Amino acid sequence: MNLVFRNNPFKVENPAKVAVAFLPGPDRREIYVYYPDGMGLSKPKLPLSDAAVTVRNMNTVGKLVAVMEAASD
Repeated sequence: MNLVFRNNPFKVENPAKVAVAFLPGPDRREIYVYYPDGMGLSKPKLPLSDAAVTVRNMNTVGKLVAVMEAASD
């Protein structure tokens, strides 16, 4: 999760408008998407067929990283 957070290609953008889709599979598989108008107002669709995908914005990913780091201390 920390690697996903660090590898965000949209670091200069508002983290609430950057999403990462976590795809199933044995390897790291993420898709980063920047929604300039916010996720609720955007129309783009990810061509993911019927895959079980979880999407979180970078604020949430950052909070999860902080919780994991605090738990490991």
